[in-house]
Amino acid sequence: MEKKTKLVILGGVVALNVSGAIAADFEIGAKDAERSKKFEASATGFVVNEFTFTASKNVGLMANEGKTAISVQAANIKGSRIFGGSSNGGGGIKACKDESVANPEPKKPTTENDGCA
Repeated sequence: MEKKTKLVILGGVVALNVSGAIAADFEIGAKDAERSKKFEASATGFVVNEFTFTASKNVGLMANEGKTAISVQAANIKGSRIFGGSSNGGGGIKACKDESVANPEPKKPTTENDGCA
């Protein structure tokens, strides 16, 4: 059975459909001119097929892959929230803080949590 991973970033909202996870550290800066980057599979990581991350303008994205999970964090620099998601516990996306933040920037999430730490 082939595993598939799909990640869509739209205006600061992370939509994560994971039946796999990401290999190593990955980043697209909110001000980077290049909005798409290839994520390559690794023999020791959770991702088995390479895919391309694409982030909307002004959206920063950081992802981290372990052997059994992937976590992603994203934020729109013109917004006020940071969102995290993970394949742990069946996956899911949530705002990382209940209150607004002045300068939202994603940070590298750990693969052991919900994508917000």
